[in-house]
Amino acid sequence: MQTKIEVSKTAKPVMAVKYITSQPSFWQKMGYGNRQTPLAHNESARLFLNEEDINNAEKRPDIKQIKTVSSRERWINKQYEKYIKENNYQQVIILGAGFDIRAYKKNIENQKDKKNAPKYAQVRFWEIDKAEILDEKENIFKSHGLDKNATYLRADYTKEDFIHMLTSSNINFQLPTLIIWEGNTMYLEKEQIFLVIQKLKLAFSEFSLLFDYFEQKTIDSLDPNSVLKNLWKTGINDIHEFAKQNDLMVLTSQNIGELEVYYGVDNAPCERAMQYSLCDIGQRPF
Repeated sequence: MQTKIEVSKTAKPVMAVKYITSQPSFWQKMGYGNRQTPLAHNESARLFLNEEDINNAEKRPDIKQIKTVSSRERWINKQYEKYIKENNYQQVIILGAGFDIRAYKKNIENQKDKKNAPKYAQVRFWEIDKAEILDEKENIFKSHGLDKNATYLRADYTKEDFIHMLTSSNINFQLPTLIIWEGNTMYLEKEQIFLVIQKLKLAFSEFSLLFDYFEQKTIDSLDPNSVLKNLWKTGINDIHEFAKQNDLMVLTSQNIGELEVYYGVDNAPCERAMQYSLCDIGQRPF
């Protein structure tokens, strides 16, 4: 029987990681690797947390999760910012957005007086996720009088026609578009992953898709009685073969364990981190 986990209980541990690792002294104080400064600035994640959430994260930190989530976010942020600042992308979709705060962090107020503010002011964001998630998220922003800086499309994207919703929200399918699909694929069946990608391929002339994935052997080796075994369904062993099957190109890929070393948060990554990767695959017009 599949374990039922509430929306907030799923999201809050990740948001707590984002918040506590934004503290200037976190990595130095904890003594992991050689890192001295934050990998990302997520002080605004505090909006989604109470004191108990923060205390739990600080007193009983899941160190492996902290390293992988922080490294994953850093790499995706670098890719996403490069697409906007260097490649002039003006459309960003966050698929299975959850409590992602990238769009909020790029709103006019948060970018005020910053070098790349004019670039980010030209970018439109769409966030796609189930209604109960986006409703809760929007209520939090509204209660603080904050600009979420995104069009929210309430849908289970594996079952509903999210492309039609994008059409109705005036997206331009002819413009190069960046799609961030973070922390999703392992929870889906293989057929669902392929179907989502095929929908994107048919709709967009040019897009880049940033996502993370585990190797299939990681999924297969999970304890049959564990919560993760009920939740994680699909891994990818060869990203180049996966891209080929979907008639896409691999633009770049990166192993999480190697990133943990590169970012200075771990000198000896765990086995699971070495079986966890990030990639950018895409479609380009010729």
